Amino acid sequence: MTNQEVARFAERQRPGYAADLVRTGGLTEEEAAEKAANDYAMLADGPPPDHHLFTIEDEETGERVGDLWFGPTHGGRPGIAYLYDIAIDPDRRREGLGREAMRRFEETAAAMGFHRVLLHVFADNEPARSLYRSIGYIEESVWMGRVLGPAESGPGAPG
Repeated sequence: MTNQEVARFAERQRPGYAADLVRTGGLTEEEAAEKAANDYAMLADGPPPDHHLFTIEDEETGERVGDLWFGPTHGGRPGIAYLYDIAIDPDRRREGLGREAMRRFEETAAAMGFHRVLLHVFADNEPARSLYRSIGYIEESVWMGRVLGPAESGPGAPG
């Protein structure tokens, strides 16, 4: 992607990411907006040198149908590529484009010397989780949470 395409990508992705953080991450809208802005801030002047952003295109038409962003893990663990974001336009899903994008991403990462891939997917994103499982990804860690309310203060409640 060009720097201009990277800026458009960040603008497209930030609102959905913030909504995911509210829906499944337990953040307020303000907290989610701030986290999304901070997480995408590293792209403000274009991608860092060791990050790679690609436009996913329909091979037949050349039309942009999605985006993919990967780079080293947050902790910089050697040999591990982190898939920061992959998105297929909603009207083009279920056509095998995500599967093909993942195949090409893995080939590219391997050619760059990465030997392992990590990614995060929100628990309620079953279509993505299903895709990842179908191509050999396994859940390695699961965060669990529960919203507590007034009903939680009765007999048998923790504490």
